[in-house]
Amino acid sequence: MTYCDPLKEILSRTRPHWDREETRPSARRAFRKVMQCRTLALGAEVYASENEERRVHHTCKSPACSSCGNKTTIDWRRDREAALPDGPYKGITFTMPELLWSFFCDNRFMVPALSAFAANAIQTLAAARQGLEVGIITFPQTFNGRLEFNPHVHTMVMAGGLHTSSGSWRSRFYYDGDRLMRLWRGAVIQLLRAALRAGLLRIDLTVGQMEDVLVHLERCWWSVKVQSSESKDHRLRYDGRYLRRPPIAQRRITNIGAQSVTFLTKDKKLGFWVEVEYSLQEFVDRWAQHISEHYQHGVRYFGLFASRKLGQISAALFATLGQKPRPRPGRLAWADSIKQDFDRDPLLDREGRRMIWVRRIAPQAPVNQLA
Repeated sequence: MTYCDPLKEILSRTRPHWDREETRPSARRAFRKVMQCRTLALGAEVYASENEERRVHHTCKSPACSSCGNKTTIDWRRDREAALPDGPYKGITFTMPELLWSFFCDNRFMVPALSAFAANAIQTLAAARQGLEVGIITFPQTFNGRLEFNPHVHTMVMAGGLHTSSGSWRSRFYYDGDRLMRLWRGAVIQLLRAALRAGLLRIDLTVGQMEDVLVHLERCWWSVKVQSSESKDHRLRYDGRYLRRPPIAQRRITNIGAQSVTFLTKDKKLGFWVEVEYSLQEFVDRWAQHISEHYQHGVRYFGLFASRKLGQISAALFATLGQKPRPRPGRLAWADSIKQDFDRDPLLDREGRRMIWVRRIAPQAPVNQLA
């Protein structure tokens, strides 16, 4: 079955369940904004021609909103296409054993550190083996296809790097997955052990039992996957999907029943799509746990791509690579963005005549206020 706005419909049905003080404030705020998206609660702009008047509602900009998140991702990708040099890139994904998922879910304060651990592993390997500094972008992610809390980090890395001593450029560098895994594993275990000894971990185990778990995991193999891409655009499109998006695409929701939600997910072991069913409340709870804290970054930059560093060496880096710097694109107006991405002009009336702005409708309800 096709639904017009399934996520909003699910939130509307379950509002007494999530719109309460027990819900994490960031999740509650995001859900409220989704409910207000494209309604008079956020206000609107009115455009008119001789034949027609059209009201364009404001959007919520919430990370839980699929359409707003898609617009943010498109704008970010256009900016990065201009700012980053062309050439081959690597996509490196850092994961952890399933045994650790619940620990990070119950202790969310540790999740932001994972991006730095992944970047440090990459930079440490490049510096130790070849004396290189590389450009790194990290995309932390907490969800998988079944909406389980599965913390891992996707990274986009230049295939080559800058020699810190000579300033020359090395076009290719081999990233050893096993060495990256050991660096990553050691950093995550050290974080957990430090939090445990400081009494900061919320766990159902005793300190001794948790220490036994950590000792066991130090001996386990952790998956670190290295992929090569000749195109910068490919990595921006693939990894950029994790920048600002809800944990499930609306098109995957196949049925909303009286008490349950059914959606499609790809079973990677079987190799085909399967249906998963949760109760309405469980679906919302699983979705809520993937909403990041307010003002927490969804993407971070390290090494040559760190904001201050890139600003200082951008011209020199492009010259070293024999490329011309590109001007950063300005933000597209909403109408131009729709024309570019969806091939339609929202400011043409039914007869193809141009509409102009005539007035603004003020928001009809408080925004971003928790009861």
